[in-house]
Amino acid sequence: MYKLLIVDDEPLVQVGLKSMLNWNTLHIEICGIAGNGQEALDLIARLKPHIVIADIRMPVMSGLDLVRKCREQTGELPVFIMLTSYEEFEYAREALRYHVAEYLVKLELTPESLESAVKAAQIRVDTAIKKQDSSALFSKTEPTPAFDLQTLQDRFYIRLLNNLFENEEEFSRQSEELPICLNSPCYAAAHLELLSTDTSDTNAAQQLTLYNSTLQMFHKIMGKFFPCQIISLDLRYWAVIFSLDNTNDKETISFLRNAFRETAQMLHNYYNVTILAAVGRLLKQPENLSSSYRDAKQLSTQLTPKNPLLFFDELPKHQTLRNVFDMTLFREPLRKAFDEFDEDALHGVFLSIFDLFESSSPPYTQVMDAASNILHLTLTLLSDGADIATKIFSAEPDGYRSLYRQTSVNQIISYMEKLDSGLCHIFQEQKKDYKNHIVTNVKRYISAHIGEHLTLQNVADAFSISPNYLSQLFKKYNDTGFNEYCTQMKVEKAKQLLRNENQKVYEVSEALGFESAFYFSKVFKKATGMAPKDYQNHIL
Repeated sequence: MYKLLIVDDEPLVQVGLKSMLNWNTLHIEICGIAGNGQEALDLIARLKPHIVIADIRMPVMSGLDLVRKCREQTGELPVFIMLTSYEEFEYAREALRYHVAEYLVKLELTPESLESAVKAAQIRVDTAIKKQDSSALFSKTEPTPAFDLQTLQDRFYIRLLNNLFENEEEFSRQSEELPICLNSPCYAAAHLELLSTDTSDTNAAQQLTLYNSTLQMFHKIMGKFFPCQIISLDLRYWAVIFSLDNTNDKETISFLRNAFRETAQMLHNYYNVTILAAVGRLLKQPENLSSSYRDAKQLSTQLTPKNPLLFFDELPKHQTLRNVFDMTLFREPLRKAFDEFDEDALHGVFLSIFDLFESSSPPYTQVMDAASNILHLTLTLLSDGADIATKIFSAEPDGYRSLYRQTSVNQIISYMEKLDSGLCHIFQEQKKDYKNHIVTNVKRYISAHIGEHLTLQNVADAFSISPNYLSQLFKKYNDTGFNEYCTQMKVEKAKQLLRNENQKVYEVSEALGFESAFYFSKVFKKATGMAPKDYQNHIL
């Protein structure tokens, strides 16, 4: 149970926050209410809440001062959610220094926005607690593949934008399994860059907070206009996939332009940042979004703060753009490398890229594309990608982001050689443990989806690995094969259900995803030596 403290000098706001959500369903206990920062500070020391929702402006002690004192006295906990108004931009920007989880505008506060902010804060709380807990599931020396739904969906989108699906069938299977709904009339991909004038005197943690806060607000505001999926690439760049209702190019572009302008203005007001956005061509088939994204990347080289928004579909027909690095040339070895921690496959990709550069003498921009593509895949396809990249470039003042300081082709190639060497070394260290962990996570997936029709193919798709590879891993790191294990788990679950005298055999069969009660009975008897009904009568 998470403990939450409400801090606001307005009684109506206190009551409103307390009654806005069913806190029990979020596993949250409201442990106290304070009317100012000083009162809250005393309660925090006594009650030790995990989350604090506080007005940024209050008498006696402001919310900002409260956050500052808590960071000095209690460290990362509690996690703060700040209530602001549109007039308090400066306060909001200053609060970034103290890693505030979320900002909520009072006039736009809804149960949905509050719940979203609270869930984000809970993640922060869990992360902070894990840091303090020496018995965490994975130590710092172990790989930590987080196969939660969001991670798997992010991997899907990265593959989609970089055209890394083997075929349309693989794309369809994974989109259904995750599940990802792609049934809009029209789509477009965009490549965005974040520019800030306020990060010169900020540390890495503050920059990360600024980046995350910007992304959250961008998604909130843009989401008011149409659905969009944001894929974080690094602390400077991100990609966006737009799901659009209108197939009229001119009307859609006009709508997108207005949405971008409103969103960009709000972000500038809040965080003093500039957003540069290039939008690729509009298309009807989502599986072709890689071409729209390639358009966007090509167009992004023409963006400037004075010209921050460009659309590929508005380019004059005669205008040509530079070529960008085509990652699909190395699709198969890249899939193998990132899926299996295969250092040989990854090193082979780097050598092929270097050979290509040597034979074609590409311009600076194309070499930068190659390096940034590999870097973005590292950051997004590996669950601890940012930590890995930071470790490789720990000697650089700005870490892995030093890529964007390289001013020549030779400098970028040197960067790529270092990335290659570092990744291969880490892959070699982590491969064995990773394979064991992937089997563990597959077992967890099977347990969570025991009522579904589980096949080697659809489970492999859920983890973005090949069925053959999953089968091999299961045989190596488990006493039984994949199919045998699924059957065992379904039989054990069936035993639990049959202990309920009100459960019919056909109901148990349906609950566990068997194609028929007859087939279920056959499988159950083979495993236990008894028919389901006989087992139920024997137990009861």
